[in-house]
Amino acid sequence: MMSSTTISLLAYAASVSALLQQAPVGVPIEISKFGERPSWSPDGSKVAFMSKSYGDALEYDVKTGDLDLLTSYPNAGYLRAQYLPNNDMFLIGAREFEDIETTRSTSQEMWVLPRGANEAVALEHRIFEGVAISIRSNFIAWSNNHDQYPDRFPENISAIYTADIIYNNGTPSLANQREVIRAEAPACILEPQDFRNNDTELVYSCYIINGEGLLGDVATSILRRARKSFTAILPTSTTRSRESTRAGSTPWSSLGMILPRPTRRRILTSGE
Repeated sequence: MMSSTTISLLAYAASVSALLQQAPVGVPIEISKFGERPSWSPDGSKVAFMSKSYGDALEYDVKTGDLDLLTSYPNAGYLRAQYLPNNDMFLIGAREFEDIETTRSTSQEMWVLPRGANEAVALEHRIFEGVAISIRSNFIAWSNNHDQYPDRFPENISAIYTADIIYNNGTPSLANQREVIRAEAPACILEPQDFRNNDTELVYSCYIINGEGLLGDVATSILRRARKSFTAILPTSTTRSRESTRAGSTPWSSLGMILPRPTRRRILTSGE
């Protein structure tokens, strides 16, 4: 028997689905009373999001309002859930939870949850923060540093890697892995953001450690690929944005999306 809370959530999701079908352009619609880090499916029909940091991944059907739990198996909690172009789910999470800071900086791994599978498959590689995923193929980029691999990196070095996710008898794994750029802190801690221009360029962030030892300004730069290799273009941007920690702040508690004019491109956000 479903609990009253579950019934309420399902009823809310169904009512939101009806609103989305009639949503005026540019008007934000809240699709959940909880959650963070939303991500569109390749065909735009569903939204994956995290219940919370170190939580479970859920999937919302925009048309029907159905809300499904994707990670119903025992796990230590995930931080991110994003779609691969083949509609499988890419997850970031640790095998075991130690504490918030240690687990996030040292123990996060890359996983793939194949569509219809009962449990995610580990790609056997750790990751720093987020991943860039091509919309054209299962081509990804991520970064590593001393915290994840102290035997491979000096304490002040980080690097971005690319690889393909391939399948052998239905089991995903990494292939064609290569390092594309390396940087030295405190001037730069690397994290990829997104591919663009048919995967010929990779947008990445360069986090700068400020005087308090925290992640401060973020400078966005570009890697340009030619003949399967990337060349850094530095500096490529004078625009800086601020990266902040959630420590001591109010947790993000809702999801919303905006359908702006003129293209009706859907944008997902989470906020307080």
